Amino acid sequence: MLGNVGNKLKGPSAKQLEGAGFTRFKRDGKGSYRKEFGSGPDRIGN
Repeated sequence: MLGNVGNKLKGPSAKQLEGAGFTRFKRDGKGSYRKEFGSGPDRIGN
Protein backbone atom coordinates (compact mmCIF):
# COMPACT_ATOMS: atom_id res chain seq x y z
CA MET A 1 0.00 0.00 0.00
CA LEU A 2 1.20 3.51 -0.80
CA GLY A 3 0.97 5.57 2.37
CA ASN A 4 1.82 9.07 1.13
CA VAL A 5 -0.01 9.20 -2.17
CA GLY A 6 -1.62 12.61 -2.62
CA ASN A 7 0.56 14.44 -0.11
CA LYS A 8 2.22 17.38 -1.78
CA LEU A 9 5.45 18.96 -0.68
CA LYS A 10 5.26 22.68 -0.05
CA GLY A 11 7.91 24.96 -1.46
CA PRO A 12 9.61 27.82 0.31
CA SER A 13 7.45 30.57 1.80
CA ALA A 14 7.25 34.08 0.38
CA LYS A 15 9.29 35.33 3.35
CA GLN A 16 12.04 32.78 2.65
CA LEU A 17 12.14 33.67 -1.06
CA GLU A 18 12.28 37.40 -0.35
CA GLY A 19 15.01 36.88 2.24
CA ALA A 20 17.06 34.93 -0.29
CA GLY A 21 16.87 37.83 -2.78
CA PHE A 22 14.29 36.46 -5.20
CA THR A 23 11.62 38.53 -6.94
CA ARG A 24 8.08 37.21 -7.31
CA PHE A 25 5.50 38.37 -9.81
CA LYS A 26 1.81 37.51 -9.71
CA ARG A 27 -0.40 37.31 -12.76
CA ASP A 28 -2.55 40.41 -12.93
CA GLY A 29 -4.53 39.77 -16.08
CA LYS A 30 -3.99 38.33 -19.49
CA GLY A 31 -0.32 38.80 -20.29
CA SER A 32 0.55 41.11 -17.40
CA TYR A 33 2.19 40.51 -14.06
CA ARG A 34 2.69 42.72 -11.00
CA LYS A 35 5.60 42.50 -8.59
CA GLU A 36 4.81 41.15 -5.13
CA PHE A 37 8.33 41.56 -3.69
CA GLY A 38 11.95 41.89 -4.71
CA SER A 39 13.78 44.13 -7.13
CA GLY A 40 12.84 44.91 -10.69
CA PRO A 41 9.98 46.65 -12.47
CA ASP A 42 6.60 47.03 -10.76
CA ARG A 43 4.80 45.49 -13.75
CA ILE A 44 5.66 43.24 -16.66
CA GLY A 45 3.57 42.91 -19.78
CA ASN A 46 0.65 44.86 -21.18
